[in-house]
Amino acid sequence: MGQRSSPESGKNASYRILEQVRTASTSTKHTLSKAGIHMSTVKGFWQHENGKIYAVESDSFGRIIAGAGPIDPQNLADPEDYHYRTAILDWLLRAFADGKLHRISLKKS
Repeated sequence: MGQRSSPESGKNASYRILEQVRTASTSTKHTLSKAGIHMSTVKGFWQHENGKIYAVESDSFGRIIAGAGPIDPQNLADPEDYHYRTAILDWLLRAFADGKLHRISLKKS
């Protein structure tokens, strides 16, 4: 009989995979940038379950590579106008893996 993995070990495996994705994303972006190649990215707004909104930058494969925030929902600018940084990348990846962060669509009125 095979051993069942506990939910905790599954969560640890998810974090290991996220670390590999984070490392690959930042490494690929750095390598391409050094070669003078700029990969296209997608920028948009994501909301945490606590209600706070973040601007998130993803690569063309959908991997989160940087973020900005939290941002005041009453004072949102165009996603292109934010300074994205990797300082909150680990937090964004954990929140996404835990199902606490989701993409939102904001329509201009």
